[in-house]
Amino acid sequence: MEKVKILGKSFKGEFTTPRCIEKHAQAIYGLEAAAKSLDAGTQNDAEAIAVLCNKISEALDDFFGKGAAVRVLGPEPSLTGCLDAFFDFIQIYTDQIAPRVAKRTNKALEAIREQRRGNE
Repeated sequence: MEKVKILGKSFKGEFTTPRCIEKHAQAIYGLEAAAKSLDAGTQNDAEAIAVLCNKISEALDDFFGKGAAVRVLGPEPSLTGCLDAFFDFIQIYTDQIAPRVAKRTNKALEAIREQRRGNE
């Protein structure tokens, strides 16, 4: 079980399963598409903020479970809060999970090397 943080709020889960990794990637693709459509300037500022915050909220709830978005962003999300949550969300594997996986892998490899040395 892994623990990750989004804007300081902790979430626990099995974030290293292939299904979870794919779910995270799909959420990022959806958020990226939403952000690109906002760049096209087809909406006014208020609509753009609402669309982006809703997409980020949906991604958080889908990935972490219902209520995650309100826990992270509060009942009335701001654009800066949503963007900060978006950044934290896209970085959880790079900044939080990958270093832990690398550390565990190195520990396991070191144990194998030690075992081989002991058998020589």
